[in-house]
Amino acid sequence: MEDVVVCEALEKSYPLGLGGLARVRDVLRPDRNARRFTALKNVSFALKAGETLGVLGVNGAGKSTLLKLIAGVSAPTAGRVETRGRVGAILELGAGFLGEYTGRQNARMSLALSGLKGAALDDAADKAAEFAGIGEFFDAPVRVYSSGMFVRLAFACATAVQPDLLLVDEALSVGDLRFQAKCVQKMRAMLQAGSALVFVSHDLSAIKSLCERCLLLKGGQMQALGPPDEVAEIYCRLLEAGRQMAPMPNEPTDGQEAGGKARFVEATLRAIGSEAPAASLAFGEEALLEAEIECLADIPALVAGYHIQDGAGVDAVYCDTAISGERIEGLRAGERLKLQWRFAALLNEGPHNVVLSAAEPVDLEHGLARPLCRLPRAAQFFVERRPGAKLHGLTTWNTEVAVCRSR
Repeated sequence: MEDVVVCEALEKSYPLGLGGLARVRDVLRPDRNARRFTALKNVSFALKAGETLGVLGVNGAGKSTLLKLIAGVSAPTAGRVETRGRVGAILELGAGFLGEYTGRQNARMSLALSGLKGAALDDAADKAAEFAGIGEFFDAPVRVYSSGMFVRLAFACATAVQPDLLLVDEALSVGDLRFQAKCVQKMRAMLQAGSALVFVSHDLSAIKSLCERCLLLKGGQMQALGPPDEVAEIYCRLLEAGRQMAPMPNEPTDGQEAGGKARFVEATLRAIGSEAPAASLAFGEEALLEAEIECLADIPALVAGYHIQDGAGVDAVYCDTAISGERIEGLRAGERLKLQWRFAALLNEGPHNVVLSAAEPVDLEHGLARPLCRLPRAAQFFVERRPGAKLHGLTTWNTEVAVCRSR
């Protein structure tokens, strides 16, 4: 079977500090001595009809640049890219649309550029209008569109006619949940009909669900190419390493905030059944948080707990030994205290941070305690999206529900 897309040693670099005519001259005759930024380097892969490739990487890794090269929007500085057949592309939000044109006019122009004309063009434009589902706004100038409307129009135009290759660049994260599901259903149908897909997303669950292979980019270069589960795990480890390499402002070098009477000497988070620190957890997966505290002085009573924060630093969960009914009293200098908390990761999709703290209770009923030690970044992990439906909120918990139907 013939390849639908082939990329060989792709490279793309941009000149730094050039503007106006100088940039135009650089496009026509690149100056190899000019300072350049390399956005993509030595990327190679191929896809056949019906095959799927997910692309992962942090912002600035080169994902969008790769799709632009495949789509023909930008030319590679080195290497080659070849595509066969019709290419449908959803790139940057609003890319390729003229603000003063209506959605219908933009759709017809986009479809005409793909080679359609006459009755075929009319039919495809009607299909785009139906799929976009934006009603009278389809005949309004796109400059008045919301970001969600842009996504609807772009996806409808790219899929109005079965493409041999579909390129999707993180656009679906902008649309509402119902439209996202509609798009995923459409993509699955096109894959079954033989389309190939290159799908850029930060949604690990979507990558694993749609893609057979996954490419991980870092600094414009390939870090991994293989099964989505394996590449996603490498991606999560890179995210965690990046967070550990960049301490928060004013944070001590070891991350410890101590009151002088105790300190954390160890903290780990791992999935049940695994000995390795957890870089990612599936939604609802059982995990074990372990911590060890060293007493530097006699401590009459101690309460230890943890916060789990989302990526914005907002507390999603808090638990401590007092809430759990555990009394810890009469600790001596030099004594060590080992703690274990077991919980299910019923958390929203995304990065999370664990904060550990210990305090000497003064009046727990009114929340008064004397801080002993605090570890602001004890562990970091990524929670994957809940299967089947998105979680609305920071977290959820196990509950019982009764349903009664009547007529």
